[in-house]
Amino acid sequence: MPGSRSPASGHSPHTGTRRKLQVGIGLLFLLVLIAGLVLIFHWPFRQAAIIKDLEDAASGKVEIKSFREIYFPYPGCIVGGMTYRLSPNASPFVTVEKLTIQSNPIALFVGHVRKVQIDGMHIFVPVAGSPENFKGLKAGGASIDEISVENAILDVPQKEPGKPPVEFAIHHLDLDPVTASRTAHFSAKLSNPEPPGEISVSGRLGPWKGAQTPLSGDYKFENADLGSFQGIAGMLYAEGSFNGALQNIDVSGKINIPGFEVTASQHPVPLNSEFKAHVNGVNGDTFLDAVSSQFLNTSVISRGKIAGAPGQRGKTATIFLEENKGRIEDILRLFVQSARPPMKGEVSFKGQAKLPPGKTPFLKKIVLEGDFGINDSSFTSQATQQKVDQLSQIAQTDQRQSKKLIENKKAEDKNDGDSSAAPPVVSGLQGHVVVNEGTATFSSLSFSIPGAHVQMHGTYSLISDKIDLHGTLKMDSQLSDAAHGTKAAVLKVLNPFFKRKHGGSDVPVKISGDYHHPSFGLDVKNAGKDVLSGKK
Repeated sequence: MPGSRSPASGHSPHTGTRRKLQVGIGLLFLLVLIAGLVLIFHWPFRQAAIIKDLEDAASGKVEIKSFREIYFPYPGCIVGGMTYRLSPNASPFVTVEKLTIQSNPIALFVGHVRKVQIDGMHIFVPVAGSPENFKGLKAGGASIDEISVENAILDVPQKEPGKPPVEFAIHHLDLDPVTASRTAHFSAKLSNPEPPGEISVSGRLGPWKGAQTPLSGDYKFENADLGSFQGIAGMLYAEGSFNGALQNIDVSGKINIPGFEVTASQHPVPLNSEFKAHVNGVNGDTFLDAVSSQFLNTSVISRGKIAGAPGQRGKTATIFLEENKGRIEDILRLFVQSARPPMKGEVSFKGQAKLPPGKTPFLKKIVLEGDFGINDSSFTSQATQQKVDQLSQIAQTDQRQSKKLIENKKAEDKNDGDSSAAPPVVSGLQGHVVVNEGTATFSSLSFSIPGAHVQMHGTYSLISDKIDLHGTLKMDSQLSDAAHGTKAAVLKVLNPFFKRKHGGSDVPVKISGDYHHPSFGLDVKNAGKDVLSGKK
């Protein structure tokens, strides 16, 4: 009948199932017991074991102030006040306020760590040339799913003794997975010390090969305040990508400065650049392979480097510049204080600029040398343009015709109400210039105006606008034509001394004063020397 015992067996139908369950529970208990015994004798999160693992992995000396084992919810430990040295007697290389290591029960048996959380880390980069160097992680150590770093500081020493290190604040850093023999994904947010701004970066790193460790990713540099460099201002934004090895990283990107200005002039202009460069990630030296910059109606092509030098604090920027069809008014707008640039025209330039480190104002420390040419130019100052017009009138042999041209142009200026609308009278302006400590020194400076050709040399102060130029005015007319009345009669006596063989005259002239009140005149001192020496 249903529900009755089997006479043959004398057991309930559920007895076999119950026995199997009991055996299973017993085996599970045995496994737990074995696992417990293994953990008792091979528990990896003991203080001595953790110190040894850290020292073996990074080839250094580790010291800790406090240690606590944790079992739930994840087995692991918490280390407090850790110091890592590259050798037993070396200064600290890394200090950590709190180090938390987490695993899981199964991973314990295969040397696997789920997560390492680092809080309050401080990294002290050794001085260049120090015998102490970080050799990286050893292959074959425990693998880590994720390393997370919060509130870290990176100190990079300066080359000049006694100067405080440059400090980078790393707000957050994630690495996963982490082993010496695999590539890790990373992302970080940090503050750049100079110019101060915020950097976001993400990419791939490893496997570790020292200076040849592969590295690639993307970056953004935002709200970088150029005001930290005395003499210039503006907020810089940049983004791009990088790829290569730590010792040689190829970088490309775009830079946008909506209001770049030289603070002495206070004329902000929008500046945009695209660049390709390579960076030595070990010492930070940057080599600019190609940079294309655009501001207003002018484009500049450049290349160069930003690198350190022995015995020098900071890095020097050395840039080679070339401009073929720019506007001189755009360039002058950066440097002069006047509301309008002193000159208009198409400019070409080829030369080198050097910007050393330090707190010296921009116009005082920039060193610039090169050759330039300006075509179809005119002066925007009405007073300056009128004096050039008068000089042109004097230099021409047909005085009546030149006077009529200038009177017509003055009438046009008056009708237009803007002297900048005047037709150009200066052509072929070219020369060699050296800018040093805020002063531009010109050599082989020459230009033409109707009726004359001018060759000059001298200086112009970018800081005070003072002019001191001397040279020769090669006129179609005679020296006495430069004056009227009694003065003209006196100068007629000197005409033979300055007369050219085929007509016209060569007259020593000077330009002095400043941009707002320039003075054109006969260089009496040099003229007298020429007469007395018999050169004229």
